[in-house]
Amino acid sequence: MGIGYRLAAIAMVALLGMTWWASMTGWGLRSTAQARAEALRRRRSVRPGGYGMGRYYGGGPRFGK
Repeated sequence: MGIGYRLAAIAMVALLGMTWWASMTGWGLRSTAQARAEALRRRRSVRPGGYGMGRYYGGGPRFGK
């Protein structure tokens, strides 16, 4: 095997190890409480007839964003 294959194999093992470590420690993931609070905050920020309605019913180039 050439040196390039060895480096690629080492990089893949390192990435898999980092992914496993992050999944075991919960690093980078939001807790359920944080996700619920954020969804509630987002839902409350949309006011009928206000600016928030334009995001859902406005059309134009920014429709759906």
